[in-house]
Amino acid sequence: MTSFKKTLIIILFTLLSFITVITVKADMFPKPTLQIKVYYEKERELAVDLLIKGTLNNREPRESDFIDIDFYNYLKERDFNNYYSASLYQGAPYGIVVEEKEGYYLINLTYLYPKKAKLLILDKDNNSVFISDDFSQKAFDALMEITLPSDYLNNEYNDITIVKENLKLVEANNWRLGIQNLILRIALTFILEVVILIFFLYRQKRSYLLVGLTNLITQSLLSLALFIIVYIKGDFSYLFYFITLELAVIILESFFYSKTLKEHSKKRAIIYAIVANIVSIVIGFLLPFSFK
Repeated sequence: MTSFKKTLIIILFTLLSFITVITVKADMFPKPTLQIKVYYEKERELAVDLLIKGTLNNREPRESDFIDIDFYNYLKERDFNNYYSASLYQGAPYGIVVEEKEGYYLINLTYLYPKKAKLLILDKDNNSVFISDDFSQKAFDALMEITLPSDYLNNEYNDITIVKENLKLVEANNWRLGIQNLILRIALTFILEVVILIFFLYRQKRSYLLVGLTNLITQSLLSLALFIIVYIKGDFSYLFYFITLELAVIILESFFYSKTLKEHSKKRAIIYAIVANIVSIVIGFLLPFSFK
């Protein structure tokens, strides 16, 4: 067995171990994020979900780790004026994480959440429900705000009751998060590709500078392209474009490295480009993170 084949085996086992034991939440592939701030007058216990337009048509609800049993039973088989629960009936999974802050709740939406929906908020302290107006996400890293009316706080309902609909969701700029995620993603991808470069037995300083600069350019252009796609499309189409663009990156980097990484053979440079990009994509999907 050649030393190069041994190196590839070492890479495989190292990456498998890395995926198994790592505890840091990290996500290197660019994807849209949405945060919603819910303002209130005093501390409440809230549960939230998204509602998407359509009819149930005898669909079976699926289990959700983000919804407790009472909220689940309320949402199950319930139609909200031709809207229904995204958590229970949407085809692709997504997650909702609610954090209590000083003066507001912060809702973080992760994975394949719908970009066109309504927000449903349940106040578990008095069984009152609030539903926002329609929103359509355009920014890649979006931030929206909503304020719960104060006149409902003293009311008590035996059953879960809708008390207010069409609450206004106000979109705010979230450029800080977008820039932060871009920088972090480039840094993590660079670290991973450099580690793989070491395993491929590249040692010259020029090789590392070349990979670093190439990674900076391709990741920046990839993110910019996906920002534009999400702004124009505002739905799941970014996944299709992401895969298409990543394939283009693999082809371009394979060609570029075959011409410029001269320490070893062209074949090794091409294999490196393919392995580095595929590993980045796979780990990006397997290690979900959220830097909020």
